[in-house]
Amino acid sequence: MENLEDIAAELEAYLDEKERVREEMLRKSREILKLSARTIAAMHRGAFVDGDVLRIRDICKEVRNDLRDHKDIWHSGALENSLQEAAEAAIVHSMLKDERLPHPDDLAVTHPAYLLGLCDAVGELRRFTLTALKDGKPDDAEMYLERMDRINAVVSQYHYPKAIVPVKAKQDQVRGIIERTRGDVAISIAGSRTAERIERAGRK
Repeated sequence: MENLEDIAAELEAYLDEKERVREEMLRKSREILKLSARTIAAMHRGAFVDGDVLRIRDICKEVRNDLRDHKDIWHSGALENSLQEAAEAAIVHSMLKDERLPHPDDLAVTHPAYLLGLCDAVGELRRFTLTALKDGKPDDAEMYLERMDRINAVVSQYHYPKAIVPVKAKQDQVRGIIERTRGDVAISIAGSRTAERIERAGRK
């Protein structure tokens, strides 16, 4: 047992390093969450957020690189919520700019986090739809609703156990959001057309 102390020292060094990496991951995870939330809020104000979206992506890449020798932490689930928010922000940003959607690997997020972020993007598109209706832009509202439908057509095809990806609850939420939004759009457009007919009749 003359090597016991040497092994103990090696174990301690390994665990100290893993703890340091984990703490840094948690710090960056919180940063991703805060920045993603602020970025999405800024999009709804019509602010320029290209730099923020890139910063979120850079932090995700830093985390993935930090954990390249610690795959157990990367796949532990501790990061999934922040990666999901990062994916949502990037997806919504791309849709607003009418650009190609970013790939999960380009965002440095896991595939499950990307799928859940795609589901959550529907909720943000509903908010943009309602804003378009309030601003008297029915064409924009219908465009957002069409994109919501396209997302639903994709995400509804996944049927996996919760242990693989907890998407079932998100799928139910997406369907409910789209049903409510479709009703809002239909009522708003019907009301606008009725008002136009009344106005034309009054002029006659």
